[in-house]
Amino acid sequence: MHNSRNSRIHDDDEGFWYFRDLKALGYVKDRTDLKRKQDLHGFPKPEKAVAAAKQAAAPFQRGKVRAWIRQHFSQAAEAE
Repeated sequence: MHNSRNSRIHDDDEGFWYFRDLKALGYVKDRTDLKRKQDLHGFPKPEKAVAAAKQAAAPFQRGKVRAWIRQHFSQAAEAE
């Protein structure tokens, strides 16, 4: 059976992922891996609205993460 929620999570560039989502999807292994990818490879930083400055969890825009993934894997394929 097709789960529309999972499909939306995997196919929709609108909305946000949180660290736990990035980890569950295999984009990052842990917070150290996330920081390294941000510092060395340009992985997108989280998007925090000024009004949500005290928000504990930082959301990552799905579209920006997917664009980084496409670019990163495209460059890796070209290097081979």
